Parts: sequence; C-alpha cells; structure tokens
Amino acid sequence: MTNEKMTIYQALCELKILDKRIPALIKDAKFVVENKHSNTKINGVSIEEAKNGFKASYDKIADLIKRRKAIKRAVTLSNAETEVTIQGMKLTIAEAIEYKNHGIEFEEDLLKHMSKQLKAAQDRCNYENGETLQGRADEYVLGMFGSKDGKAVTKEIEEAKANFIKANSFEIIEGFDTAEIISDLVDRIDKFKIDFDSAISVSNAITEIEISY
Repeated sequence: MTNEKMTIYQALCELKILDKRIPALIKDAKFVVENKHSNTKINGVSIEEAKNGFKASYDKIADLIKRRKAIKRAVTLSNAETEVTIQGMKLTIAEAIEYKNHGIEFEEDLLKHMSKQLKAAQDRCNYENGETLQGRADEYVLGMFGSKDGKAVTKEIEEAKANFIKANSFEIIEGFDTAEIISDLVDRIDKFKIDFDSAISVSNAITEIEISY
C-alpha cells in the first residue's frame, strides 16, 4: 500500500504526465508473442527473460494506472469539498470548474449573438439612412415637383422631402439597451475568468490531498 501527500497543483501536473505516459507505454509494450517451439530465444533473450519482461511491462503500466486513479479520485473529492470565492459567490472548486467549462459558454453564446445582431442592425441603418436615402428623397421630390434645382426649392418641397426621409428612415428596435447589456456581459465574463484563474491557482497551491493505492 502506497500512502502519499501532495498539493492539488502537484497532482494536476502528475496527472498531465501520466495521461501521456500510460498510452505511450501501452503502445510500446509487448505482452504476448508467437514463437516456434524449437526457438530457445525471443529477440535475443531467453524465453524466461522475455516472459519476465512481459510481466514487468504489465506491472509497470498497471501500477501507473492505479496511481493515476488514486490521484484523480483524491483531486475529485477535494474539488467537491474545497470552496473558493469568485465574484462574491462561494463555490466549490467542482462548481467553479463546471461553470468555467460549460456554464460560461451560454453567456458567451448570448454575447456573441447579441453583438452580431446589434452590429447587423447598426450597419443596415447606417446604410439605409445614408446617401442611399438622400438620393431616393431627391428622386421622390423630382418626380413630384419636376425640379430639384436650388432656386425651385420651396417650403412644400422641403416638407415633402423631410416627410419622405422620416417615413423611410431605418431605426433600431430593441426591448432593452442592448449595447449596455453587451458591455455588462463582457465585463462579467472577463471578470469571472480572471477571478477563477486567480482563485483556483491559489487554492491548488495550498490544498493538500492524500493518495492511497
């Protein structure tokens, strides 16, 4: 039985190494080979040595798998109990990680779609209310009054043009201040990520776990 203490930070570093090392060892290991009965050696070593090598490879991999399982379990249990404060909220490490990895995606998706829709609406309004609208207004009064020469401009023509522009102007319709909500979302998401990274780093550096396997 192996008993050992380590910080969460150390545990996470080792898990990262084990997650690469175990698959590599499995890929390169030999556990079973075919051999002609009359051959007394396998790859230059006696059959007994080869068998011992097969077993040693298995034992090494099995031990590393057990160690990884023990470390992962200890980290998981610790994360379910250890609390941190993020943006004034007390959360367990597990809750904070879940929100960082999944929950925040909904707010980021909301932010992306709101920003996209607002920009599209602003661009359309700017286009429709720019030179295009002025040109259409000029054509409108020309069709109605037959001239758009400066000398012929009358109050009636000016009013007709103004009314046309007003009726055909584009405006943004929204149920709330979209730009303000977008700004709040950006601030909240950024602050959560900063607070999360800081809180988790500190907690992982000082929180100790004990592994047994």
